[in-house]
Amino acid sequence: MKNRNEKQFVLSILLVVLILGIGTTIALSTAISKPVVNSFQAADHETNIKEEIDGLKKTIQVKNTAEKSAVFVRVRIVISPAKALGQDDYMIQGQNWTENAEQDGFYYYTKTLLPGEETEDLIFEVKNKEEVTESFDVLVYEESCVATSTSDSLTIEQIKEAFKKADGKTDQNQG
Repeated sequence: MKNRNEKQFVLSILLVVLILGIGTTIALSTAISKPVVNSFQAADHETNIKEEIDGLKKTIQVKNTAEKSAVFVRVRIVISPAKALGQDDYMIQGQNWTENAEQDGFYYYTKTLLPGEETEDLIFEVKNKEEVTESFDVLVYEESCVATSTSDSLTIEQIKEAFKKADGKTDQNQG
C-alpha cells in the first residue's frame, strides 16, 4: 500500500510539473511580441548656391531646398590665386550677413532660412577694377545645418554653436 501511495504521489507531481511546463510554454509563446520598428527620420536639409556674375562683381544667394527643415547657412569666399587681389582690393557685404573671417573664414547668415527661402544677397566686388592685372577665380563654398531656433534675433554665437553640434564638436568634447 505504501508503494502504491508513493507511485500516486510521484505521478501526481510529474503531472503537475508537466501541466505547469506546457502552460508556461504556451504563455511564453503567446506573450512574445513582434519587434517594434522605430519610425523616425533625420531632418532633411539641402541648400543650393546661386551665383550671378556681372564683370568683377559676384552676387551670391543660398536657397533652402529642403521640404521641411529650416537651416542656418554660412559661406566662405576664396580668391584663387590668393595673391591676385589684396584685402583692400575688394569688398564683401550683404544685409543680414556677419563676417567671422578672422576666426573661421565664414560669413554667417543671421536669419533662419525656412524651406523654399533664399538668403539676401552677399556681394563680392572688386573696388578698383582698373588695377586688376591678372585673372583670378572667386570660389564660393557654402555649408548649412538644421536650424536649432527660428528666432528673428539670433546671434552669431548661437549659429556657430549649431554648426559645432552638427559637426559633433561642442565645448564639452573638444580637446
